Amino acid sequence: MACDRKRYIYVALLLAGLMATLFVGFLLLTGLPDGENWRVVRESYPTISPDGPSYVTVTDYFRGEDVHLNKLRISRPIVPLLALPLSYFMSTELSFLIVNSVLFVLLVGVFFDLADQLLDSPKQAFYAAILLVFAFPVYYRGINVTVDLASWLFFVVTARVALELERRDGLTAAGAGVLAALCALGTLITELVLASFLLVLFYYLLRRRTGLPLRRLLADLLIVCASFAAVFLVLQLMIYLIFDYGFFDKAERQLRWFANNPLDLGPAGFVHVLVGAFLASLFLVPVGLLEVARSIRNRELLLAMLTSALLTLAVVYTNSIRFVFVLFPVVFPIAVLGIVRLAEMGRVAFRFGRRGALATEAALLFAACAFSLLTYAGFLHYGTTKEMARQLLPFLL
Repeated sequence: MACDRKRYIYVALLLAGLMATLFVGFLLLTGLPDGENWRVVRESYPTISPDGPSYVTVTDYFRGEDVHLNKLRISRPIVPLLALPLSYFMSTELSFLIVNSVLFVLLVGVFFDLADQLLDSPKQAFYAAILLVFAFPVYYRGINVTVDLASWLFFVVTARVALELERRDGLTAAGAGVLAALCALGTLITELVLASFLLVLFYYLLRRRTGLPLRRLLADLLIVCASFAAVFLVLQLMIYLIFDYGFFDKAERQLRWFANNPLDLGPAGFVHVLVGAFLASLFLVPVGLLEVARSIRNRELLLAMLTSALLTLAVVYTNSIRFVFVLFPVVFPIAVLGIVRLAEMGRVAFRFGRRGALATEAALLFAACAFSLLTYAGFLHYGTTKEMARQLLPFLL
């Protein structure tokens, strides 16, 4: 079993590194923009995030260049700082791509480990990792000139650390408080790291809800919240004093954005981006849900991840594929259960053996991954996800 696990994780990491390398090579071959070219390519070069130019200026600012800063981006300095050392030897845009490629390989490795803990099957964890490697949002806005991939990684690492603390000595209020404080530091990646803090909070609540008196439980939850709030407020105060830009400025900007994009809000908008983010994998989830009670270990962690991500999306954004993709640690393991369940149903119905079941699993996995890559090709052809949906899936609009 240990040998199988090593083989699966090595293959998953190899595929992640290969896909990241091929994607960066593709961007370079198709003409990666830089500097003055940004203004021209923002609408005509869909492979690069429209947010890219503003993140580039943050790295350039830290390198000492005289640039016009987008204050919203300067409040998210972690990934721009990670790109800073490489930016002395290559373009800032390429520095971002390399940093995000490395973070992606790390993400696949940590997610494989988390999925293995949830599914108790290295093979099924490998399937979940493969769904991640070929997922549309990874190339749409992950390995890109942006910070979204780092927030996905932070969420998965938080889940895995919380699970490990619980497995070893039990997740104490002090341990949860330290994790919450680290999550507050993580908001320097992006506000979506709020999901990681809520994950810690809900996981502690679910694990201790029956073992502690109500008064003690509420006191512990208050400690966790205070640990996050104290660090978060200090960071926001520092950002405000240095750059004259704070949390309330972000909130005001967000409210204006909501007012200007009313059609993207609400349950219908959420369904649109949910389908756009997970595509074929999402349609495997209903079948997989039939297996959750039997096949998922640590169901409290799964529920905590789901609840925290949904609440964060309701507060931050619900209309963006790259933000809703934070749900992948929940969606992909359940989708894998759907693949296994369908293969087993096919084996019983058509009376083929174990090899037939494995072939069915491989075919379903390949189909889901191929559909994701075809979606990215469609995105490149039509330029935006909305235009692609209008042309190919008008019934979703």
